[in-house]
Amino acid sequence: MTLELRGEVGRVIVNGHDTGDLASRDPAGRLTLQGRADELLNCGGENVLPASLEDRIATLDEVAECAVVGVPCAEFGTGIHAYIVLKFGHEVTSEQLQDQLRPLLPRMFRPQKITLLDALPRTPTGKLLRSRLPAEAHMKLGATDEPSSP
Repeated sequence: MTLELRGEVGRVIVNGHDTGDLASRDPAGRLTLQGRADELLNCGGENVLPASLEDRIATLDEVAECAVVGVPCAEFGTGIHAYIVLKFGHEVTSEQLQDQLRPLLPRMFRPQKITLLDALPRTPTGKLLRSRLPAEAHMKLGATDEPSSP
């Protein structure tokens, strides 16, 4: 078995077969899976994995968990739609979350839309089902459609 990793974070190639996984190597040579190539987002010419944005958003005190997906965006090509589940007992608006994210994320990676949900859709084993996130959520209460401001 051979393993080929192209770039710092790149596609995993095993015996000439592209697995569709993205990974990186640590200084000791250990492989760390970073996500799937088909989930990689290109926002304003910069590649970003959803998990890295989700980790940053989840640092907010009110956020229990979140998921992000790419959405069409005139300014960046691909924009970010964040689905956020608040911690029990916390109340905050999408606009307040936007304000809190300004110092945490570059403008191109800030969500253009935020939808507050009671729970994220998951499989019985707990895996996030991005395909089950509500596509019509941008029309529901709790979403913001304004572009992120500088």
